[in-house]
Amino acid sequence: ALATVVDPELTTVRLPAEEFGRRGMEALLAVLTGERPQPDTLPVSLVPRGSSGPAPAA
Repeated sequence: ALATVVDPELTTVRLPAEEFGRRGMEALLAVLTGERPQPDTLPVSLVPRGSSGPAPAA
């Protein structure tokens, strides 16, 4: 939400918040039990807004 209140609106990435939290908790629990957390990636999507585009002409 913060990315849309500035001018120009900021380009950002969107990630699944609940999945991010779940995987973070799994990693924390693994560390607390002496295990090594499994590296993992989350699906993200680009949200282009006004702050991205071609470079200005020199």
